[in-house]
Amino acid sequence: GVRFGSSLAMWSEYFPFGRIVGLDKDIKTFATRGRHVLGSLGALRRNNVLALEANATDISVLDVLREAGFGGQAFDIVVDDANHWAKDQIARFEVLFPNVLRGG
Repeated sequence: GVRFGSSLAMWSEYFPFGRIVGLDKDIKTFATRGRHVLGSLGALRRNNVLALEANATDISVLDVLREAGFGGQAFDIVVDDANHWAKDQIARFEVLFPNVLRGG
């Protein structure tokens, strides 16, 4: 998940020319505190981070991604940093992996 957004800031620096998309069922913490605090510390200055509210274990996440402008685009990398329950990890894999570029 996104929670405070610290990992999004780190990935933004590691992949400065990438588009970093964070998914979380509840982005309230990031939207109300994380973005501001991280921004005041100089993080997120590359303006390449997008946090979306969606459940990545549900196929509807693909609609949310399409609405955000990612329709038909494949991803180079997917980092699953949500809960660590096997059934949810498998569900996220089944939803997101088909959208990873070949060799990604």
